[in-house]
Amino acid sequence: MCFTSLFVHGILPESMISVVLVPIVKNKNASICSKSNYRPIALASMVSKVFILYIYIYIYIYIYIYIYIYIYIYIGRILIFWYTTQKMYVRWKNIMSKIFSVTKGVRQGGILSHFVLFTWMISVTN
Repeated sequence: MCFTSLFVHGILPESMISVVLVPIVKNKNASICSKSNYRPIALASMVSKVFILYIYIYIYIYIYIYIYIYIYIYIGRILIFWYTTQKMYVRWKNIMSKIFSVTKGVRQGGILSHFVLFTWMISVTN
């Protein structure tokens, strides 16, 4: 019921679009003072992970039933809102940075990443 409401209105609560970035050292033998020696790892909330799984299930259900309109109107709208309004902050040990907006890019390693990339590639080639 709650997730359906999010689809209908196309808006997500602040708690779902806020992400914690934790910098991880890439090469322990290189300088830890160099910002290029860190890989940002995004930690999303459990609710947002469940919601992404919900979207993932809907995508596959509706792809197999050939109802593309639902995917592109409702799921597309919520993903556009999510990716253009997401907020992040960096956690370094127990210190949190100020919140900043990230309006471009796709989260790596998410279960929807390949779908978002595939959809973007189709739109570019058409």
